[in-house]
Amino acid sequence: MDDQKQREQRRSKSAVRRASGGNSTVPGIVAMVCGVLSVYFWTSPPDFIKPDPIPGHSVVSLEAGARMALYMQARQINVFVGQNNRLPTTLEESGRVIDGDITFERVGVGVFQVSMFYDQTTELVYRSDQNLLEFRGNAMDIVNGRVDAPQADGS
Repeated sequence: MDDQKQREQRRSKSAVRRASGGNSTVPGIVAMVCGVLSVYFWTSPPDFIKPDPIPGHSVVSLEAGARMALYMQARQINVFVGQNNRLPTTLEESGRVIDGDITFERVGVGVFQVSMFYDQTTELVYRSDQNLLEFRGNAMDIVNGRVDAPQADGS
């Protein structure tokens, strides 16, 4: 009888050990597989995981952004002129500077010019003796995405 009780105790202990995973190698195998997959996905992710590259800005969209910046800055200068009956001596005097890359120049009596480079080599210039709305053109639509501008890759 004692023998039988001891065997039952051993069986129940081994059942508890199996249930608790005491001798189980499954967690180790799962960890190893996860590690291998992590290294694989990190070093050479498949196409379904890699996001598509963000397209670069086209020259058209860069120019449209510069046109909008110059348009807004020229409007602000015109407001200053309307309030003070004179051109500002500096861009900062006219109020908020829209873009730090905009340059301001007085080019004649009551005439100013604002300009900026919208890429490394191309400068865009607005003179106050031009029609401001014609200068802006459809730049607002391009900037707001209402008109498709070609992408940097030509598409």
